[in-house]
Amino acid sequence: MNETLGNFFYWYLMVETEDTNQEYKRLFSKVAYQFQVALTRMPDGDKKRAILKRQAAFVFGIGEISKEIQSNKDSRPKKVEHLKHALSDPKNELISFEPVPLPLDPSVTVVGCFPGIISTSKSREFLLTLLPRIFQCL
Repeated sequence: MNETLGNFFYWYLMVETEDTNQEYKRLFSKVAYQFQVALTRMPDGDKKRAILKRQAAFVFGIGEISKEIQSNKDSRPKKVEHLKHALSDPKNELISFEPVPLPLDPSVTVVGCFPGIISTSKSREFLLTLLPRIFQCL
């Protein structure tokens, strides 16, 4: 399996399984399941699945922090402080973790985030910009 193509396919499927149309959601969920089963049958398939799970944990962790901050009614500077604190919190495991390919660019391997170097937009969406710790870039 081409690992880059497999990575992009997996994330395409994950986005599509969040579709509000139940028919599409069911279809893509089935394809995602079949993809996971096919991965387990490949040499090193369990290792590849573990990498995808770690990517998902990384994305989910940042997403949960983002949702928490967006729902907060504090001022922007207080939200930024809260974000820095959340990224620094060891229970979130975002400062340092086992190397994982970046979901949108698997040629870049990330090993954590720099909690002190962040920026946010002033828009209602409060978009986050994080600086990842890069292990290697192929």
